[in-house]
Amino acid sequence: MTSGTGQGDSMDLDLLDKRVVLDGQFTLIPRRQLRTRLRGCGARVPRSSRAILRLIQRDRVDALIIGNNPLLIKHIRGPVQVWDEVSAATAVGLLDDPSVRLTRLRDLLHQPPAPQVWSQVCTCLEFWPEDEALDLGLDYAEHHLRGWPDALREAPRRWFERVCSGGREPRLALARAARFTGPGVNPVLMRGIVSAHDASNLTQLAFDRCALTQPALVALGKHMALPKLTRLEITNQPFDHHREAALAEAPALARLRTLTLPVYYPLNNTLPCDTSSNLKGASIQRRPWTR
Repeated sequence: MTSGTGQGDSMDLDLLDKRVVLDGQFTLIPRRQLRTRLRGCGARVPRSSRAILRLIQRDRVDALIIGNNPLLIKHIRGPVQVWDEVSAATAVGLLDDPSVRLTRLRDLLHQPPAPQVWSQVCTCLEFWPEDEALDLGLDYAEHHLRGWPDALREAPRRWFERVCSGGREPRLALARAARFTGPGVNPVLMRGIVSAHDASNLTQLAFDRCALTQPALVALGKHMALPKLTRLEITNQPFDHHREAALAEAPALARLRTLTLPVYYPLNNTLPCDTSSNLKGASIQRRPWTR
């Protein structure tokens, strides 16, 4: 990123895991509302802007949104992007009308397939009202995403969290892949992931370093309701005969073409998935732990 003032549609919409600080007085949008929207787009926004200059000097901030405090800009050194209040609010959909949103979506979808473009498409759709306008946007996006590789259309985790909290997430219908990294996928969350009606178009599902327990794997097999899923990866986690058996005994996994599991030392040199009649059509791969 380079220092400068955000200019409307030129704003970088890729906010996932960006560290953003709000400073100054805001006249158009309440600070709390803007903070909530930015977090919903995947940004990390601290509640306090104390020691803001120290954070910037230590390269701890990716972007700085300034209300009506332009004097702070001259103190900024280093690769920090500065946005004004209007640009920030517009980029997260707080000042847009439907025609502006659709224009931004169209501009994004005319770019070549790339992870950053997909992230920006997800952010662009994030705060559309769930009405006919969103349906129009999703239909338009689906039409233009048909030629994209499934692996690039990876659902943000926050979409699944909304579904697992009892809500709906129609944007999930655009996704073709989902990857969960790190602990926290318990049996309840697993059931929500694999049975989400909105996620029925997923073809690829991956869990990396999730430390899945046997009950979580049982939930995966028992509640699997993703009719197009053909690829399942479980990597970099403790694994044993009982965990693998939970998958081997799940009829719902019969549609898999590729199943990737961690390497481990089996009991009696038997690997349940290798001999499972449910998985006879799948290519089973064993992957060693990686750092």
